[in-house]
Amino acid sequence: MGGRQRCGVLIVRLPSILLFAVQFYHGTTEGDEACQAAMNSKSEVWLHYSGGPSRYNGRDWFDSEWRNDLDATQARIHSEEVATGCHIAGGRTWEIGLSLGTTATNFTVCAPGICNASEASSIVGYAFVVEAVMSQGSSRYRQLPWAEEDLVHLKLTTLREFVTWSSLPLDFMIVGVNGCGSTSLFRNLLLHPQLVWTTDFLDMSFWDRSFLPSADYAKELANLKASSKPGGPVLLGGANPLCWQSSFVMAPVTLMPHLKVIVILADPVRIFEKFAWYESEEARADPPLPETAWWKVARRIRDTEGGVFARKINEIRANYRGRLIVVHQSSFRDNPRKAYRLLTAKLGIEDFSPDYVVRRHNTWFMNSVTAFCKNQSMMRRIRRLFDADYQVTIVALKESGWPLMPEIIERRSHCETRNWECGTAFTKNSSAWKDLSGGLGGNETGHSISCSQKRSVVIPRDPAFLLQLSASDRLSFNILKCMEYKLSHSSCRIGT
Repeated sequence: MGGRQRCGVLIVRLPSILLFAVQFYHGTTEGDEACQAAMNSKSEVWLHYSGGPSRYNGRDWFDSEWRNDLDATQARIHSEEVATGCHIAGGRTWEIGLSLGTTATNFTVCAPGICNASEASSIVGYAFVVEAVMSQGSSRYRQLPWAEEDLVHLKLTTLREFVTWSSLPLDFMIVGVNGCGSTSLFRNLLLHPQLVWTTDFLDMSFWDRSFLPSADYAKELANLKASSKPGGPVLLGGANPLCWQSSFVMAPVTLMPHLKVIVILADPVRIFEKFAWYESEEARADPPLPETAWWKVARRIRDTEGGVFARKINEIRANYRGRLIVVHQSSFRDNPRKAYRLLTAKLGIEDFSPDYVVRRHNTWFMNSVTAFCKNQSMMRRIRRLFDADYQVTIVALKESGWPLMPEIIERRSHCETRNWECGTAFTKNSSAWKDLSGGLGGNETGHSISCSQKRSVVIPRDPAFLLQLSASDRLSFNILKCMEYKLSHSSCRIGT
């Protein structure tokens, strides 16, 4: 006896279920005969692909543990498989949310493709809920947190269509690594005429707790890609350099075999210094963090995370072989035009126009904001600690056919590079930096200015003077500290 027929028997015996049916139909038109007929013809199939969880409801979002929760990751992958089976059977996947007081649950149902949203809810959703409640948590159906007498009081809170991740028209995604120049990479590619983007900021779609993307999101991406741009074919890309940290977030990338994955890496020691600065108030303290404290932070990162990025990058290499593009920050810093020419070729699009000016963004940490570089022995010890990160950097770049810069092979950290990165030019209204540096600080267009130890730079030490700087010059204090320390070296470059 089909699932719908069993529900019909239950309606005769159970008045509360009959009232529940009325509740589900409330506010909708009568069930379409075609949808009802399609449901009756293959009720076992539709109910077989129904009932899976539609979103992650475990740990708090701010608890980083859930982002690598293997059960949640597997549930996301399984939801894709179930939705694919529903689609092959001629159905569509819908999310239904029900609540009773403070108790709520969301699940998916597979409805015949001919059914609209209201019909999917009132016919298939109703049939599944009745079966699930009456089955008392059998292995066939997901157990719902209500009894028969609760059915009449349930409220429909969510109703939307899902699609599969593999159906999304995304062509490539920048998934990491944050702190390695990903902002500059994204902001420059954002201006390429053959590329359109899901958003001009961080794409959080993969971070959603839902196991599947909504049909509305898929239509939005399709419309973006259909938008015409001069210069040939258009590729649709997204960017969130935090994705690499989470297996749950990377699961959709795994489920999109056509998607190219872009990862940018940088000197592991420099990234460690950034991470320590973010995580530890001591790293930003004055007097500086003692060597034992730096070492303690470095050991914790190595022991718990397997390095700065080594463990996760190795997972990415294994999962996305053949469609992974790994690049390095040093290439875009030292020869940006050549680097972008190579990257655009790997994406299958034309190079930037000859008159395009490559810009650098989010460069506030270019200055030595900690005392890390002043302790060379500690820096060398920490570099040996992150040996795995250096190894995976070279292997991943070779696999991607990306050139190895000398500093990568020689494992030179930012503390040892010949040209010190002393800061960035400011906004057009910034006259304070020019005044402070005696005219050495960049011009209004932000071009690089070279300086050497023979050129004097005025460094005021009056805190009251620094407080007078405008918000647009908030980096001046760090630049002054940088100049004060680094002008004793052979050369200094004020980056763009």
